[in-house]
Amino acid sequence: MRTSLSLSLSLSLSLSLSLSFSWGQGCEGVGHVEYFGVTYPTVAIGQQCWFAENLQTAHYRNGEPIPDGLSKRAWRKTRKGATSEVEPDDSWNPIVYGRHYNGYAVLDPRGLCPAGWRVPTENDWAVLEAAITPTLRSPSDMAEALKTPRFSGNNSSGFAATAAGLTASDTGEKAYRNVAAFWWTSTREGDELRYRHLYENFSYLNASSTLPGVGMSIRCVRE
Repeated sequence: MRTSLSLSLSLSLSLSLSLSFSWGQGCEGVGHVEYFGVTYPTVAIGQQCWFAENLQTAHYRNGEPIPDGLSKRAWRKTRKGATSEVEPDDSWNPIVYGRHYNGYAVLDPRGLCPAGWRVPTENDWAVLEAAITPTLRSPSDMAEALKTPRFSGNNSSGFAATAAGLTASDTGEKAYRNVAAFWWTSTREGDELRYRHLYENFSYLNASSTLPGVGMSIRCVRE
């Protein structure tokens, strides 16, 4: 019995140390990724490797430019890929929010993420949630684990979510900055695309779908 108990404790301790070593740390062998002049930190969450910042590129993977700087009217009307920078806030320690991309850019076969990486599917996000859930006191702590302290979180996962808001499809205007975060998935649902979102005072990582004219953030996940 003692041997069995000792072995069980040893295995539990080993597993705990292993998880704590990788949790919220840069991915093994890929601490950062250089992509079109920007260095992105990575974070290991369970068996996945994610960018720890929102995507900032204004180019598709093949180097071709994504239409940028569209007027509000042009953003409303376009049915092609487009991107728009989310300006950092004007605080003494500005947040880098990255860019918004419409859903047409997500669907473009030229790709947004670097080679070996992709825009996450709905299932990729589900796997991320499943990896984080056992570390939480309750499921309602999910949002806190993903968000930075400046976004009402503790970032225990290392995901470092920032409230970059979105670009509305009907007005072409930025909305919800410093209040909510929205990320596209590459999963279609009829004419719509699935997305994930966090709000400042909400406890869960929510899922929904919308038409591709909206501009949202992108997180890349390793293939």
